[in-house]
Amino acid sequence: MYYLLRYTSLLALSSTVFSQTCYFPNSKESTADTACNPNSLVSACCFDGQACLSNGLCVSDPHSTIKARLHRGTCTDKNWKSGNCPRQCLDIKR
Repeated sequence: MYYLLRYTSLLALSSTVFSQTCYFPNSKESTADTACNPNSLVSACCFDGQACLSNGLCVSDPHSTIKARLHRGTCTDKNWKSGNCPRQCLDIKR
């Protein structure tokens, strides 16, 4: 029984360690995005259900050519220093 509890604890810890948080360029956490490449140390992120493109852009509705829109996603690097973070539209101020 002890080994089963220990194994379960390790599984819970490993899923916590490997889950990646996505951030906006201002370092605020995005709660709705997931990493496009969860096996990478740093990855672009897109909203759940969206398609991730290799350039870091996200496709809002990949199954509809009429509704599909491109937008820049978030990044797992909180400071956005990695080359794996999308670079489009970073200088636009709102």
